[in-house]
Amino acid sequence: MKLQWMILLVSCMLTDIKVESNPNLINNVYDDLLIAIHPDIRENLALVDQLKKYFTWASSSLFTATSRRAKLGKVKILIPKTWTNQRYHGAPGNTGLDKGNVIVYKPNLKYGNSPYVRQFSECGLPGEFMHLTPAFLLEETSATQIWGDIGKTLTHEMGHLFWGLFDEYATFEENTGHYYVASETMQGEPVRCTRQLKGENLNIDTGQPCTFDAVTSLPEASCRFHPNFKNTSEASLMFYHFLPSVETFCDNNASNPRTLHNMEAPNTHNRLCRGLSNWEVMRLHPDFRNNNNPPVDGTQVVDTKPTFEIIQERDRKFILAMDISDSMLWMNRLSRMKRAAQFFISDLVMENSYVGLVDFYRKADRLGNLTKITGSYTRQDLTEKLPSEKTFGFTCIGCGLDEGRKMLEESGDTSGSVIVVISDGEENASPYANDVIDDLKRLNIAVDTVLIGNKSDNVLISLASQTGGRTFYVGDDVSIDLEAIFTKMITGRQLDAQHRIVQLVGENLSVKGNQQLEDFIYIDNTIGTDTQFIFTWDYGGDIDFQTELTNPDGVVHVANSTEVNESIRMVKITLPTAKAGKWAYKITNSGNHTKKLRVNIISKSSSAGINPVMLNVKDNTVHYVNYSDPANTVMPIIAEVTKNGNPIINANVTMVIEFNNTQHTLIHKQLLDNGAGADILKNDGVYSGYFTNFMGNFVYSIKVIAQSTSQTKMKLVEPLNKSSGYSFRRALKVDYKETLETVGDFNRTDLGMFFVNTNQNMSQNGDTMPPSAIQDLKVTASDMTSSMTLGWVTLTFTATGDDLDQGQVSRYEIRKSFSFSTLQKDFASATNIVGSSVTVGDLSQPKVSGQMEHFTVKITKPENNSVVVFLSVVAFDDARHRSQTSNIVSVKVNAKQDTPVMTTPTSTTISDAASSTLTDVHIYIILGCAIFVFILLILIVIIVVTRRQRLRRGKSSSNGSVKSSSHNGHVRGEPDGRQTEYDIEETGIQNDTYVDAGFKSDVRDGTQADREFDETMLTNGYIKDGRKRINSQHTNIDASEAALNNVFMQDHQKRHPAPEPPKPSGESSGYNGTGKYDTITVKLMGRLGEQDEMQDTSIVMGFQFQNPSYNF
Repeated sequence: MKLQWMILLVSCMLTDIKVESNPNLINNVYDDLLIAIHPDIRENLALVDQLKKYFTWASSSLFTATSRRAKLGKVKILIPKTWTNQRYHGAPGNTGLDKGNVIVYKPNLKYGNSPYVRQFSECGLPGEFMHLTPAFLLEETSATQIWGDIGKTLTHEMGHLFWGLFDEYATFEENTGHYYVASETMQGEPVRCTRQLKGENLNIDTGQPCTFDAVTSLPEASCRFHPNFKNTSEASLMFYHFLPSVETFCDNNASNPRTLHNMEAPNTHNRLCRGLSNWEVMRLHPDFRNNNNPPVDGTQVVDTKPTFEIIQERDRKFILAMDISDSMLWMNRLSRMKRAAQFFISDLVMENSYVGLVDFYRKADRLGNLTKITGSYTRQDLTEKLPSEKTFGFTCIGCGLDEGRKMLEESGDTSGSVIVVISDGEENASPYANDVIDDLKRLNIAVDTVLIGNKSDNVLISLASQTGGRTFYVGDDVSIDLEAIFTKMITGRQLDAQHRIVQLVGENLSVKGNQQLEDFIYIDNTIGTDTQFIFTWDYGGDIDFQTELTNPDGVVHVANSTEVNESIRMVKITLPTAKAGKWAYKITNSGNHTKKLRVNIISKSSSAGINPVMLNVKDNTVHYVNYSDPANTVMPIIAEVTKNGNPIINANVTMVIEFNNTQHTLIHKQLLDNGAGADILKNDGVYSGYFTNFMGNFVYSIKVIAQSTSQTKMKLVEPLNKSSGYSFRRALKVDYKETLETVGDFNRTDLGMFFVNTNQNMSQNGDTMPPSAIQDLKVTASDMTSSMTLGWVTLTFTATGDDLDQGQVSRYEIRKSFSFSTLQKDFASATNIVGSSVTVGDLSQPKVSGQMEHFTVKITKPENNSVVVFLSVVAFDDARHRSQTSNIVSVKVNAKQDTPVMTTPTSTTISDAASSTLTDVHIYIILGCAIFVFILLILIVIIVVTRRQRLRRGKSSSNGSVKSSSHNGHVRGEPDGRQTEYDIEETGIQNDTYVDAGFKSDVRDGTQADREFDETMLTNGYIKDGRKRINSQHTNIDASEAALNNVFMQDHQKRHPAPEPPKPSGESSGYNGTGKYDTITVKLMGRLGEQDEMQDTSIVMGFQFQNPSYNF
């Protein structure tokens, strides 16, 4: 299947694109899951205890959900270094907050205390991290009441984190509604998985049953699905995991409807995974692919409890191991390295960190012992010990590594240690790097490698990968310089935005002789502390240019002698506090020759408690692009722009790709937040794009630049019910308030991954990439009600590119089918919509990638029965490469006889058209109802008069007796012919099985009994005869929380013993599933009549009942 091949290709990329410290499933066990508590969280021992308890439950639920194929093994809990309690003695090794799979941090505006996973990548790729709040951990009873069973809640999030699954419920972001028309029933059904899940459709504003439109089959916008808590469906955990019966993920096995995936439901998972079930995606993941980690024997008793290791963050220890071999003289590599090392020591490394210095050539020398940074004096002392510019023969990288290891071991604790190797590679003396790597891994010492020059060194790349470090690359004449790399080396390990160094600019400047260059940047109000303007050059010792800064008030500052260091070729202007606004800088070249410089501008948060606008480029690892392997030629670049965790939208985000060919080529490409191509969700502050312009077997570095525009805003998404977030209350309300706030002008720069291109045949550099799949196809308007023979549908989507998301495709192909699976599995066999069937738009004239496409197509109506038509799109490029099938959308098409009137298509949306069109069907229904009500009133009057006459006759003549008893709503009368007056009131009976809306009167003798109903207590009662429902006008949906809490707590306690929660007060415990305790009192008076008149009469007795479930 082509679709599954696509997911398989994506999953193959997992060997290269990995979340830091992503746990691997080996022998059915996930080891080394890292839970990191953020430094801003106040010390509280109970957090650690609750984490142990929660993830013990999660492991058990995970084992059940994966059919005994996965559980948690060793779990590490990293606590901040500021916590003082002596319970924690564990060393962190080379782990840190930046590598946390689960991060405990304060709540944010959108999610509140709800657990969630940040996901930036496509279906099948793991999430970034899981976010938990202290309140979720500490308030266990409340958390269980809100989110249901804790173990299953965390297993739901692990579906996102481990296997790249997405939510199967209707979400605010999808904006596709909570209902759709199912092809099997032709009825409106709630978005849910599985379809076996039963419940009620209730209006969240009125509490009344929803009204389904006769034409569209869809309910009003305020309609929501309220699940029955006594369901038997076992799936899906990616839908409503809080239901007691739900314990596993959905699958595509039709023989088991209780876990069968609902591929038609318009939710995020179906859109991004093209209708594949959870398990279909999971079975293509390396954890389970090719039957990896098969189920544990069912007869074997398995202890699912993880082991926990408590470790504490330490102050970082850095060893700079610097190459001073002869090859480092080329292109001023040695002087550039020395200047960057001085910048690292003087300005970047944090207080209380440790720094040691080593150089190496044919051997290694210790230049400076491990020194704690405690102020300017220690920084100055270390910079004076940096190597001179004298070089020697041979390169012994292993020597430098081993000397650094010895220095760290002498300090007594190697935890949190990093050896930074700066070299042009080409080692030619022993010991080699591979000779010492085992000792480094044993001591948990990470190695960051910085490659200088035009060549990649596989040894250095492998060294960083195996030890948990990072690899950086800098060419000999590119804008990504060593200062920027050292900045990234520090900031990449800082997730604390308040204390993080923010890089504003990092670029090359070229100033011609006797000329000036002027440029400017914006310093926004979220930064400004310790701002530095740094200008560097590589050739010529004497400074022959002047540097000026002009602040927002027009005050000019000229760099003075204390800010110029000619020995290392650097001008550094430091501003303790920089005013927010536009800052201009001017370079005046007083020499006769062109001057090439680099400018780096960095700053920090403007004040405590302020989180700056942040640009974070995801995945700073090395990727080998191998044209012989299709899975390793598609590389997404992803960058996130946020402020205080809120997305920044409509920014101008550009990636700059540099590589060292003879022209030192730069390629610029815009990254987009449009929900198309590499981007999975529109306007979430995540900007994405593919890079495919490989021009040979070079090393490619990536830098990302983000700038504000006049349209740039911070998007605040806040739930209207703040206590809910993404909890079980999404069954009632998922309404959110979206606010856009101005953020002001800003500049940001960050470094990303780099590529090593191999096996590219330059003689065959033709079109090798297909267009990327369209994943935001939507029905934005339709009319299926007005024409005898034809309806129409307007489809919109974002244009895809010739090569993935770049360029322009040659044509589109839209196909339709009555079968979802036909489009999903065999697109070519579906009906092609061509020619005159396309009334708006031209399929052969696509727009440029990123623009919106609009097509209106005709749909022929069936003769007799209404149907659901599914539609999908593929794109073709000029080399006849075809994209994968788009997400599939559907529309209900009514039969000809249902729509006798012809109208002209307009732009009215589906919901508007449904609510504004009054057809003959509506008129017939209204007339029928009116006639029925009129006849019913006449019958009631006749019956009442007749019964009163019989009652008067019975009082004067009857002398018999009637005995009655009640059991489960049944009344038996004795046939003695006498008048009986009796009251029946059974308020304690729960209608667990829906007692057929009442009881049957079994009359054996006597005349027809007169009955009077006291309906003052009747709320939400059901009368089966005629299938009518009498509803109270005062049903309060919000009252459901207290009763739902009981259901959750009872289910949770079965799995995990806990204190018994309080039960609702009252005489009885019946619960109707909507928040009302329904007590129905029936008062029946009169004589029992003849059996043939009474035996089919259903009377609702007084009882409390649980809400019956509708079978959808």
